[in-house]
Amino acid sequence: MPGSGTAARTGAPSRGRTRAQAGPGEFTFAALSTGGISVLAIGNALASGEPALSLLAAFGVAMLLLGIVGAFVGLRDVAISIVAPHDVVVGSDAAIRLSVDGPGRAACTVRLVDPPTRAHDATVGAQGIIAWYAPRRGVWESLRVEVRSSWPFGIFQRRKVFDVPLDAPMHVVPRATAVDVQHVTIDDDGPRSPATASGGDLVRSVRPYRPGDPQKWVHWPSTARGRELMVREFEPTVDRDVTIRVTLSSDPALAEPAAARAVGAGRSVLHSGRRLTLVTREERGSVTGAVLTDRELGRRLARAVAGRPDPAPSSGVVEIA
Repeated sequence: MPGSGTAARTGAPSRGRTRAQAGPGEFTFAALSTGGISVLAIGNALASGEPALSLLAAFGVAMLLLGIVGAFVGLRDVAISIVAPHDVVVGSDAAIRLSVDGPGRAACTVRLVDPPTRAHDATVGAQGIIAWYAPRRGVWESLRVEVRSSWPFGIFQRRKVFDVPLDAPMHVVPRATAVDVQHVTIDDDGPRSPATASGGDLVRSVRPYRPGDPQKWVHWPSTARGRELMVREFEPTVDRDVTIRVTLSSDPALAEPAAARAVGAGRSVLHSGRRLTLVTREERGSVTGAVLTDRELGRRLARAVAGRPDPAPSSGVVEIA
């Protein structure tokens, strides 16, 4: 089994209960050839009484029987252990370290099933790394591994599929779409305007008076020079707290781009030093909570499912759907 590829962060080998499903197996072309030769040898031996043909027929039958028994014995006590990364970006390859454990050294092939990887040659007792393509956003609690063996003679092939639980969930997180919310100023009524800015904000410029402007905003020097009532225009205050509320569609073509935008928006907030609250819907219901790191943000969105979460508990809400 090849050892190519690396894992940036890996968990411990899985220790949960592994479930295995085994099919009845199938004969190979070698079995058909051996069986045909044995049948011909038996027929000729009965017709001619030649001892050599009898020996050939007996040898062929013995090969068939040993091939069938060997294939069953070779996979009977095989166990699979896995070391998987805890965080993977959707659409990328993850390095899965896989070990085939058991008595003996039966030759076999191994591959991951969901989605299927190419089969790798191995022997019982070997270990290596398989590149696994992360097909979709979500949380993976286990991985399925298919082991095939036609040991010892290549006459009968046995197939066994192991459902191997992971020691820690593997989060396949969305690939971020860049969204800049560092300077978005939001309140209950949308973007904050000068009319709602506090008197402590920085003055950006002056402008003509509009009905509703407070009297304390009047800029008297400019008013005197231009003979028109002028007021101060303030730089809007950027909220320190931002809430992102994510509503995912049941259509993956709409849900996955929305999840990617949510990752980009959340990272923009975190990297600007602001406090982020994320509102999503998970299998257990609506979840509202503070997010402190990029990793936590990705995992929250990996767990997000379709549906509308509860209303956000505060102002400064960015809606993503």
